[in-house]
Amino acid sequence: DPAAAAQAIESLPAASRSDALVERGFELEFLSERSGAASAPPARSAAALTPREERLRAQRLAAADEAVPQRVQAMRAPPLRIPAGASLWIRFPNGIPAEAKAGDILEGVATSGLATDSRLDFLGVQPGSRVWAQVVSASPRQGASTVKLHVYKLGLKGGHTYPVSAILTDVSGDSSLLKVSPGGTLVASVGNEELSLAGPERNFLAKLLKPVDVFEGPEYYAAGPGLWFKTVEDGLARRLEVTQVVAKRSAEAAGLKPGDRILEIDGTAASKLDFSEAVSRLYGPPGSAVRLKVLRVDKGVYDSPRLQRGVFYRKGTGIFAAPGEHAPLASRVLPGSPAEKAGIREGDSLLQAGATNLAGMSESQLGALLQGDLVGDKELVVQTPGKAPRAVPIAADLFPTVIRVDALLARGAQKQP
Repeated sequence: DPAAAAQAIESLPAASRSDALVERGFELEFLSERSGAASAPPARSAAALTPREERLRAQRLAAADEAVPQRVQAMRAPPLRIPAGASLWIRFPNGIPAEAKAGDILEGVATSGLATDSRLDFLGVQPGSRVWAQVVSASPRQGASTVKLHVYKLGLKGGHTYPVSAILTDVSGDSSLLKVSPGGTLVASVGNEELSLAGPERNFLAKLLKPVDVFEGPEYYAAGPGLWFKTVEDGLARRLEVTQVVAKRSAEAAGLKPGDRILEIDGTAASKLDFSEAVSRLYGPPGSAVRLKVLRVDKGVYDSPRLQRGVFYRKGTGIFAAPGEHAPLASRVLPGSPAEKAGIREGDSLLQAGATNLAGMSESQLGALLQGDLVGDKELVVQTPGKAPRAVPIAADLFPTVIRVDALLARGAQKQP
């Protein structure tokens, strides 16, 4: 917990070196820092090293670089968690027979997906996954029958099989002849000619009673552009209506809002896609793009936004700096950021921001200036090794960063908003 972590850090002996694996944004970084009082400045500069010292330095740096991914891979990543209370739609291809009795097993298929974390929009359960339900109790009666099902097993499409615990809470279609009680019991009004309580076209909403921990590799997870939708009828055509837009994701950056209508997904009309097919087309590898045709209901105009899957929009310059011998150095420049677009590269010296001289600033001071306070009327004076200093106009702006699934696995998406 935070208190124990703080106590552990404070108990480190003076002048010891401490290592830490941390998450910043959605990326992992390995940090190493010497605690205690700052050591005396070296008698010689790095340029005065002997050839033997240069070799030792290069060997130690290479060993340190190699150790970082090894340490990350050696960590036992916790699972991504689907929380209790989450619901997905399922159907039974063979229907629910009228003669169902306690102990019978019904096989079904998921017609919607479940996200591991509603903030991130990564599918933990893909449409088309298999489900198994057992009849807990059945009571056939004249004119009405009741059946209670318990969903106990889930076979992920492209993944492993997991034990689950879920009950049915709703049913699609006409509810006058088939309803679900608050306790998850199906109540069906049937005639003598009926052969089943529910046909294969019926969809049922299954609610998880317990969380499900999903242990899958990074290649399993499909990412979305940060929106959820439902199927609606628009005249004679089926449309997809946006119901939720996830903060700081691609859909929000494109200005999509709940109520907007999705008419096409990557050139395929929504009227030709059922819900499961639409979800499968919307989701894909993190960082990939999907093209939508959308009717913006509030403006009454059509738009064709190109959305990136599995990206997180952050605001800043995308440049990280660390103190150097004479001036701070650009230690990291994020892809697609204003800093990269301005031509700043890792290793460049950062001399001045507007009228502010950057020499002697600490790493935290540099971070506050470069990520938060830098505005459009300032220029950053940088110098690439071996070249003359140059002034670069730069301002903090929104830019996307692809969410690394291995970073999510390392931290575990356990917290819900």
